[in-house]
Amino acid sequence: MKSKYTRFAILFALFASLPFYFGCESDVSVGSLALTVTDGDTIVANDKDFATIEAVVTGFDDDFGGLGAEVDFATTLGYFANGRRAITLPVTGPDGKVITYLWAPKGTGTDQLEEITIETAVVSGTVEDATRFVKITIIGCEEGNDPAKIALTVDPDTIPADGVTSSKIEATVTDCEGEGVLGTDLEFRTNKGLFSNGKMTIIKTTRNDLGTVDDFLIALEGTPLGDAKIEVRSKEDPRIIALITIKIGARPAGITLTASPTSIAADGREFSTITATVTDFQGTAVPPGTPVTFETIVGRFSHGGTSITVMTVTGGAAVAHFLAPVGTEPQLVQITAMSMGVSARAVVEVTDPSTTTTTTTTTAP
Repeated sequence: MKSKYTRFAILFALFASLPFYFGCESDVSVGSLALTVTDGDTIVANDKDFATIEAVVTGFDDDFGGLGAEVDFATTLGYFANGRRAITLPVTGPDGKVITYLWAPKGTGTDQLEEITIETAVVSGTVEDATRFVKITIIGCEEGNDPAKIALTVDPDTIPADGVTSSKIEATVTDCEGEGVLGTDLEFRTNKGLFSNGKMTIIKTTRNDLGTVDDFLIALEGTPLGDAKIEVRSKEDPRIIALITIKIGARPAGITLTASPTSIAADGREFSTITATVTDFQGTAVPPGTPVTFETIVGRFSHGGTSITVMTVTGGAAVAHFLAPVGTEPQLVQITAMSMGVSARAVVEVTDPSTTTTTTTTTAP
């Protein structure tokens, strides 16, 4: 009953937010359509698990748009939020996105002889003359405690090839009703890096009622850069499988450190943004998630301490905010950024606030 109300709430929210295009002829120019499954490319036929499908409509100039255009979704299996195998939703925002959801009812595929069946739903999205397709795996099974689905998470999703930094891989095994499965064996495999046993494959067993088990992946120096593909498969039923990737990047080899502005008043409010840009030996930005530690002897960072560790984002940049509390003596302050054996320094001038001739409205985040 709960899942029924959930679907009704989603359907109501979708239509409540739509402008009234109905009854009007559409004169929207549509250039292209992209269709992707953003979450749930494998779902269990239990009326609770669902997949999220996103359509993006663009104009002829490849800009996001198509406001008011309607996307016709259809599926060969399962149902959308209206309880049917087809639903039409308009573009309501400037990003050209339309999102819909797919469920699979209990009993899908269970008329076959096998206790667990694997079906494929083909979902289409159509705008004017443009049609795109995606596939969603539907696992059908009777009630019971057999593994029906594996869900994977990784943290972090990027590691350097340094033989030290690891990524935690957590697998959650659930049955037809979405309950955790205790005592099921899973085989972990990777095409790059090593698991906790020093090999590229390992067997792990779920040991709690949540059906979870984890392991770790590291990449030794010299490991080819790129995506490490992680495959986790049920030993009981090899058809139950999940995939995820961990990006492997190069070890940091250089840091460029900048301060902006290079001078701040000792008033505890003005701050200087310290940006560390970390690159590998080829001059390429290190992957997101690379740790950078900022340190100072005088002053503090925005969190109140004299040392802070920040993870890089896309482009290899990590940012900290430096302040000089009231009473700090005017001086040149050296700030250091370090990451996995490499470091760089920047200097910020701290001035007497009573002699500052300009006023800034910038305050620490």
